[in-house]
Amino acid sequence: MVHVMAVIRLQAEHIEKAVVAMAELAVQSRAEQGCLRYEVFRQEGEAVLVTQETWADASAEAAHMSGPNVAQAFAKVGQFLAAPPDIRHYTQIA
Repeated sequence: MVHVMAVIRLQAEHIEKAVVAMAELAVQSRAEQGCLRYEVFRQEGEAVLVTQETWADASAEAAHMSGPNVAQAFAKVGQFLAAPPDIRHYTQIA
């Protein structure tokens, strides 16, 4: 399994638009082959979203990242980013 966490820092004035777009991405992503978990969280009081994802394997995660759902979300949210997304891959140890 592949565990991915992404921190997405946004321009404060556009956080609500980003929330809507990322919620749509979560629904779409959960339907993708190999997606075991896709959740989006909002940091209290900040224009920051965090995704927690679990993919069956690296190829499923790669297909997600290069697929139309991510492209559509980036088209909606990309202009609202305050910094590039910080995407990190983890291996569960316990």
